[in-house]
Amino acid sequence: MMTTPRSPAPRIAIACAVLLLSACTELRSGTDRELDSGLGDRDAQLDLDASRDLGAPFDAALDLGRDDLGSDDLGAADLGGTDLGATHLAATDLGTLDLGVVDLGPADLGPPELGPPDLGPPPCGNGIVAGPETCDDGFTQAGDGCSATCFAEPGFSCIGAPSVCSYTATYAGAPVATADMATVTVTIGASVSTCLLRTLSMSHAWNPNHTAAGDLTMDLLAPSGAAARLMTGGGSPFDTRDLRGPYDFGASGAAWPPTGTASPIAAARYLRSSLSALLGTPATGMWRLQVLDGFAMDSGSIFEFSVTFTCETR
Repeated sequence: MMTTPRSPAPRIAIACAVLLLSACTELRSGTDRELDSGLGDRDAQLDLDASRDLGAPFDAALDLGRDDLGSDDLGAADLGGTDLGATHLAATDLGTLDLGVVDLGPADLGPPELGPPDLGPPPCGNGIVAGPETCDDGFTQAGDGCSATCFAEPGFSCIGAPSVCSYTATYAGAPVATADMATVTVTIGASVSTCLLRTLSMSHAWNPNHTAAGDLTMDLLAPSGAAARLMTGGGSPFDTRDLRGPYDFGASGAAWPPTGTASPIAAARYLRSSLSALLGTPATGMWRLQVLDGFAMDSGSIFEFSVTFTCETR
């Protein structure tokens, strides 16, 4: 009996099915493969399964399969739309961190307003009259016309800066008549504390007039007793000019007695250097104008007499 050889077709079919199932399994479980590189060519895929021992029939099937499978394309495994590529991490919504608005107000960074420093009232004694001061002679000791707090002392008038404070003592009584061949005295007082004379002037006037200037000798006596000669007649009968005034005697002015024959002698300021002998002496006390009429016949009355002085500052 003749044996008919079996056809290899069933084995080939089985081998193909096993290979296909193996490929699909590898694709599904291939978390350790780079799937986005595809299956590659068919020979490379088959090499991945070479370690599987399918027996000789399968080896034979592989040998036979190259021609029988031909250019059959097993195609890319259908992974059911599962995207094994880049892992998609959904954006985590952490919400909005609301810190609110911190209201610090408007930032005013303009230039600082320093303004003038408040140094309080200006110091007394700096020689500058400021604020409530009525004087400032550059010193702070009272008794010179400007007080220790820079206010004019009673009886003084202060001008300028540093201030110069002057005091005037004036006779306010009835006219004092002269008598022939006699001496009369007109007295005024000054209360100026510890003032020492710095400058000095005096003034006098006559009413009724004395009709002969040459008859009279006149002296100014300070509170200390020191005397300054103002005019000398000596009983000269040749100077018959009238005395009226006012005549101011001081550290500057015209010479006394003026020359000429005009009558009366003009009111003016006259130089009397003799007054310098009184400077530096105390100013407070009694001032005296002393007049000697040394010739008979002519007379007159002292109507006005004053002394003006400034004090040494300290």
